[in-house]
Formats: sequence, C-alpha cells, structure tokens
Amino acid sequence: MEVCINKAEYESRIGKAWAKWFHANDIPGHKANCPYFVGPVKLTQDLGKGVPAPKGIDIDGIYLNSNYEELQQYVAKFKDDWPTYGVTIMSDSWTGPSRMSIINFMVFSNGRMYFHKSVNATGHMQNSKFVYEHIKEVIEEIGQEHVVQLVTDNGSNFKKACLDLVVDFPHITWQPCAAHTINLMLKEMGCFPEINTVVNSCKRICRFMHNHSTLPSIRLS
Repeated sequence: MEVCINKAEYESRIGKAWAKWFHANDIPGHKANCPYFVGPVKLTQDLGKGVPAPKGIDIDGIYLNSNYEELQQYVAKFKDDWPTYGVTIMSDSWTGPSRMSIINFMVFSNGRMYFHKSVNATGHMQNSKFVYEHIKEVIEEIGQEHVVQLVTDNGSNFKKACLDLVVDFPHITWQPCAAHTINLMLKEMGCFPEINTVVNSCKRICRFMHNHSTLPSIRLS
C-alpha cells in the first residue's frame, strides 16, 4: 500500500514538474507523446541520480552536430535503396495566414519517406513554368536515374508542369494526389442543389453549436 502511495506521489511530482516546463515554454501537452520526449525521460530514469541536465549551449552545439551526423547516416542508408526500389518525389504547395507561400518536397522509397526541402514561393507567380523548374531541380538533386514517379496535387499549374516533365523524362510517371482529387470531386458534388441544401444545413448547425458555449460541453460529456 505504501509503495502504491509513493508511486502515485512520485508520478504527481514528476508530472507537475514537467508540466511547468511545458507551460513556461508554451509547448502543447500532446508533445509529451513524442517518442523523442519519452525516450530521454526513460533514459534519465535508467541512469539514475548524478547525471547532470544538459546545458543549452551543448544542446545547440555538440549535441546538435551529433544528431545531425546521425541523421545524415540514416539518410545515407535510405539512399542505398534508391537504385533498387526507385524514388517517388511528392510535392505540395501551401499558403499560410500571413500569405507566405511554400512548396514542400518529400522523397519516398521502399516504404520510407523523408523531407527533402522547401521552396519559398512568396511573391512568385506559381505558374507551370515556375513549378516545372523547381521539380526538375529536385529530380536532378536526387538523380534522374532513381526517380520513377511524381505525386503532386491536381492543380492546373502542377498538372501542366508534370505533363511536360514526363515528356522530358520518359521513364518518370505522374500521379495526381488521390486525396486532393477526392476533395475536388466532393467539392463538385456539393454544388448539386440537393446536396448543397444538406451541406448548408450542417454548416448552420455547427455554427449554432459553436456559438453557444454550453452545447459543445454537453456534446463532449
């Protein structure tokens, strides 16, 4: 019984201590589920007392360099799969509330994916020529002999750029993003009068519930 009480007390003390750090640094609580948080906590428990906390200068210095080198080694192993399995380049454009526009490029091969780079497209006209040049640049960075497929959203600029690219690189195919295609299909379906009526009714119900603070709490309970 005493052991259970002590365990509960320890959990409470640790939880409150970590919560203070999360809240003081404006970090959402769900970030505690990140394996890169859980791992260090368990390692600290295993090592026990006497191990000092890392200093900020070391976190941004030697440990940053060490983790970067470790990541580079992982990417190098990832690249070993490219000649065998080929590479799919995935691209997605995004515009934030501040009107900053970026294009992200991801690389997928043998069931694994990693972020390649972002292009700041703010202030640029994202026409097919602009998209073409940047996707072509990524193909050359990866190595055109490894690239077998392009996956992008179904926007007219990406569509035109990729259709031009598959002409220049005949061994590469283009596949529009299935999720974006389905989203466009559902958007078109929503234009039918009988469906549009239902959608508008659902929107009014949602607005009503969110505008009356007691209703969401009742719904969640």
